[in-house]
Amino acid sequence: MHAELIVALTVISVVPLMMGLTLSGSQYALGEAPSLKFLSSSNYVDVAGIFHVVGEVQNISPSVLRFVEIVGTFYDSNNGVVATTNTYTNPSDLVPGDKAPFDLTVLSASVPVREIYNYSLKVTSMDQDVSAQPQNKAALSSGSSTIPSESATVSVPLEKVFVDGKIAYFIATDASDAQIGSSLSTALNFKVNYAPVLANASEASRQQGYVFLNGIKGAGPLGPQLVVASALPKDDGYSPLLEINYVKWNANGIKDIRLLKSVDEIMAAEDKGELTIAKSNIVINSPAITLIPP
Repeated sequence: MHAELIVALTVISVVPLMMGLTLSGSQYALGEAPSLKFLSSSNYVDVAGIFHVVGEVQNISPSVLRFVEIVGTFYDSNNGVVATTNTYTNPSDLVPGDKAPFDLTVLSASVPVREIYNYSLKVTSMDQDVSAQPQNKAALSSGSSTIPSESATVSVPLEKVFVDGKIAYFIATDASDAQIGSSLSTALNFKVNYAPVLANASEASRQQGYVFLNGIKGAGPLGPQLVVASALPKDDGYSPLLEINYVKWNANGIKDIRLLKSVDEIMAAEDKGELTIAKSNIVINSPAITLIPP
């Protein structure tokens, strides 16, 4: 294991006033492995209240580096840790000299953005500790795969979702966003794969899912109510590819806050100005599951 090189930087960073928030005078630190280098980093808050750290890294080693990961640690004004998140570069594998962007996010439901005073970033890869070692060609060429002689089974956790006012069940296997995939993996205790190519799916091939950032406390992924999806396999417009839309109750809708169980109810509330919907372009491979009684 090589020693990690820590490069401390101080920047003046101002978050756009999308939520009336600024982080003027914030500090961040970059932790770089000798094989990887940060080229840039900045931050902003989007319309859904999600804090983003965006930037670019470069592979400065002579070897291909796989699964280049950015880990962010976020601190309050007392230097206490309020959040730790991770993401991968796009693409996640870098050949020597390659540069790649990243977008690290902190959901406002997990930590209020106003609590973030500074942050540190660290970049690592799956191969950085062995990039200088020669390949074992015999080992690489001698691999084989076997198929179980008996039927194999796997347990996949079900997620409750509202569709047209009723409870339905979905599973999640892949996500186009690395942090969402990591969060789902932790919440479900089931590995959700990072599949950035899902974000290239056409709009017509997606159905819409609505994730609440605030509202009535429930069993949803961020604390409030369950997710609402637009269709089931029997319905027009059904797709196993579900795009996340973030739903946030506005100040004038708080007095009438309620449980919404269908897309029609969400759209009606949006028309009244009670809530705001923000598309994310994050796509999850999340097919609906039909439960067959024993």
